[in-house]
Amino acid sequence: MFPDEPPTFASLFSLKRYWIILFSTKRNKNYITCLHGIRFLTMFSVVYGHRFVHNLATPVINYMDLIDVSRAQVFVLWLESFSSTTIHGGTMTVDTFLAFASILVSYSFFGMASKGVKLNIPLFYLNRHLRLLVPLGFAVGAYITVTKHLGGGPLYRDLVHAYNMSCKTFWWSTVFYIQAFINPRLMCVVQTWFLGVDMFWYYFAPFLLLAISKNQLSGYLLLFTIYSCCTAFNFYIAWDHHFNGQMPVSPILLSTDYFAYHYVHPVVRGGPYMLGLAFGHILFKSKENKVAISRLTNCICWSLVAVCMPYTMLISRSFRLENFEYNRLFASLFLAFHRTVWTLCLLWIIWSCQNGHGGKH
Repeated sequence: MFPDEPPTFASLFSLKRYWIILFSTKRNKNYITCLHGIRFLTMFSVVYGHRFVHNLATPVINYMDLIDVSRAQVFVLWLESFSSTTIHGGTMTVDTFLAFASILVSYSFFGMASKGVKLNIPLFYLNRHLRLLVPLGFAVGAYITVTKHLGGGPLYRDLVHAYNMSCKTFWWSTVFYIQAFINPRLMCVVQTWFLGVDMFWYYFAPFLLLAISKNQLSGYLLLFTIYSCCTAFNFYIAWDHHFNGQMPVSPILLSTDYFAYHYVHPVVRGGPYMLGLAFGHILFKSKENKVAISRLTNCICWSLVAVCMPYTMLISRSFRLENFEYNRLFASLFLAFHRTVWTLCLLWIIWSCQNGHGGKH
């Protein structure tokens, strides 16, 4: 799709040059095409959930409506409703993007290796940092200098001041992607917690993939060991802090132990990334030779996915019921494994579609 001549610096910003790429519907045999649809649905879910959650941190006059929506004789808790569960129980959608990131890193790595291209590790890191530094630096600078001019009033000033001070103090931990370890309760540009998790495992990715390329069995054992350690750490954090298995719906969410020690911690989020690295290798190996399975097996697997994916979301509703009796073991096990279940279902969808078992298209 690119012109034959190498791009100049100015042409990198040329709409004419990239117009064809942006709006092309052509398929490349090396593309994992089903990712586009899953990415769209996941992005929709993330925006939908954050629209509600972020409202909790902003001034509202009817905050108590979250507790009693009906305001009638029939007492209905919004947090106990199934509709609200799609918001506070849908945090696994973020792990979809983590799995995507590791799948694409792994898939691209083995694609280059098959062509005899050796991995340049310093360039591997430099390329990622240069791609992210400009937009990230712009966002941090905007939080410090621009946001205070975009609104007014005492409540707005208090809110912006908190964001402004966190960026003035911790801009350096933001651009080095270490906020989860340095200032998890005072994050600058809160959304960048995801970059911190992704970059943490991105640093380890080339060494793990090289281990697989040298000895497949040893490489998979290494990934499984890291996955097991991440899951055990996840369980330990949930057990030690007595987390009840669901994300707190609170105006002070960003200051809670759950957010600081569990939700944004890279090690807690490491399980889906490890699964994605292994799956990327499997997907690449089956690229040329599609794997045939029986219709019965295909139906069983899709049925399990249809049950398990929504169940991992809806089960979090039980932790919010008024008559729920806290079970420390159950809550800790749920937090340790529900992201794994979600990710495995996601990987089946991708594998099935790539191997022609996801329906006609």
